Amino acid sequence: MKIKSVDAVDLDWTDSSSLGGERPFSRGISFDPARYPRYIPEAYCLCRGCLLGPGGEESRLYRSAPVFAPAAILRRAGSCAGGRHAYTERYVSVAVGCTCLPLPEKERDRSPEPRGRQPASTGRRP
Repeated sequence: MKIKSVDAVDLDWTDSSSLGGERPFSRGISFDPARYPRYIPEAYCLCRGCLLGPGGEESRLYRSAPVFAPAAILRRAGSCAGGRHAYTERYVSVAVGCTCLPLPEKERDRSPEPRGRQPASTGRRP
């Protein structure tokens, strides 16, 4: 499966919340020649955190996560017999946008080591 930039394929897909909202995302095109449709537009998140506050600063107390929706596809099964391919129906999850999720408490409490403090182990073996 290949993913192309949306600029490489001419699609009429309007930009509703990309880069202007709290969950910036971009889009690409997933291509698979053994699938119908061969091209499926997909979203991917541009930030690790979420853009919050009046200046749109990125907050690391939240994480940007993709939002998935099911899509029905036809997957080519086997080889061509009698000039026709056989297909099976499948459902796949397609990323359609991004949302903000709060970080779990245990991840919020993690802080980097204070400056000047040495790690307990030097990594050397006796």
